[in-house]
Amino acid sequence: MVTTYGMSEIGPWSLVDE
Repeated sequence: MVTTYGMSEIGPWSLVDE
């Protein structure tokens, strides 16, 4: 599992790839 965190204009986000 890889979890990627980022920031966008509307707020933070996270993407989880299992």
